[in-house]
Amino acid sequence: MTPLRNWLLINTFLVYIVFCSDTQNSVCSKTCSSSMNGSYVYDFCHEQDLQLQGRCCVNVTGSQQILGLDLQGCGLSQLTGLFTHGASLQVLLLQDNPLMNTSTTDFKGLLELKYLALPMDSDCPGGMGAWEMTNTTANETLCLQELDFCLVHNVSCPSNSYCANTGPGITECLCLPGYHGYKCLRKGTFPTTVFTAGMVGSTLFVAGLLWFTQRQSVKKQV
Repeated sequence: MTPLRNWLLINTFLVYIVFCSDTQNSVCSKTCSSSMNGSYVYDFCHEQDLQLQGRCCVNVTGSQQILGLDLQGCGLSQLTGLFTHGASLQVLLLQDNPLMNTSTTDFKGLLELKYLALPMDSDCPGGMGAWEMTNTTANETLCLQELDFCLVHNVSCPSNSYCANTGPGITECLCLPGYHGYKCLRKGTFPTTVFTAGMVGSTLFVAGLLWFTQRQSVKKQV
């Protein structure tokens, strides 16, 4: 592995760790009207011998994965971008929020959901076919045990690709190893190193340019 590739991988990993940490701290420290004591997330966390951190139930061993998240009564009107790194999330409570214009894509990346509670006038993301069981009561809508949509509904993909479950009722056709490009028609491996180097180089160039122009602007004002 070349020094350039080592440098790119290390920097990408560090940026990912910082971003994930900021995202986790933000979602776990939300101010909500509901108490955590006695909630489903609270009970789940203690039963699994995990640790409560704010509104989150976290597996403190290993990579600090959030397994439970209690956002009841947090005044949320939308969910866009809230679960960007929630692949390990198993329990999610969203009752008592004025959610508006939510869509299935808001839950993209959530692959392990076993218990999802929504406001009573909400639909389970992906529809009933994305869950083993759904139930609506006077207080909430419950979506239980997310299903692998690819397997359950036998989703087919074009040649040289396969179906991947990416969220409740969300699937993507990904290229098989050795293929890439439009509809996976190109044989060979994607030039990751060249692509990443180009992205990092252009990002650094734009950042430097912005820093220089802003510095000049400050100097003129002084």
